[in-house]
Amino acid sequence: MDLAKGKDIVFIGACRIGKSALFYVPLMAARLRFGQGLAILVVPTKALSKDQAKAANKRGLCTITINSDTLRDASCQMPQRKPFDEVAEGLWELIIVSPEMLKHPELNKKMQTKVFRDHIRFFGVDKFHLVQDHGEDFRSAYQEISVWRSCLPPDVCWIITTAMPPTGASPYTMLNSLRFKEPEYIFRKLPVDRPHINSSTMYDIAWAIPMSAKKPKDIPKCIIFCHTIEFGYPSWSERKRRLPGHLNSCLSQY
Repeated sequence: MDLAKGKDIVFIGACRIGKSALFYVPLMAARLRFGQGLAILVVPTKALSKDQAKAANKRGLCTITINSDTLRDASCQMPQRKPFDEVAEGLWELIIVSPEMLKHPELNKKMQTKVFRDHIRFFGVDKFHLVQDHGEDFRSAYQEISVWRSCLPPDVCWIITTAMPPTGASPYTMLNSLRFKEPEYIFRKLPVDRPHINSSTMYDIAWAIPMSAKKPKDIPKCIIFCHTIEFGYPSWSERKRRLPGHLNSCLSQY
């Protein structure tokens, strides 16, 4: 309802609680209401873009990921595909890109076409906590996402989500950097604890360790309680195995 009223959405919640529905459902509603809707979704990694595209296509949304791999694959197809032209022609409902790809001159050119601007309804950012500076290796393109406020039509709604509450900076400071203005947005924050880790979810470390982590101090404190040693030790050792060596010191057993 808030999106229908033109309000932006800010949502913080634990992994695997359905945050992605905030990107999919509005597009489905736009299809019913307008005949077609279009959204851009910014994600940090190719793996995540692949997962998001798979989930969106499964729900009947025409989705494309545009990155160096998909552009190369498209150029090798016969006949050769041109993803940027497909964007301009309105063939896709959801376009998933990295913040760096947003700066691609060809994509920028196509996003100024009448078809694109007539259909664009939503602009999404997954893992929006990455707009916060995370050190020397920080991907500065995240801080430049806000320029799209002035590039897109003014009625485009922004939807940003994360499972990682910002560390060291107020969420409102980050929202200001993305040009979110009260009372034009809705802010919802749910607990990010994971109270029911089991054998099928213990291998997932994304909810506890930010993908942007470069050093142990980048990882917020997290306490995992296990009912038994039989479950606790393999849970700890699996997380330790999945971490890069320079981050292993952040894990301790008690």
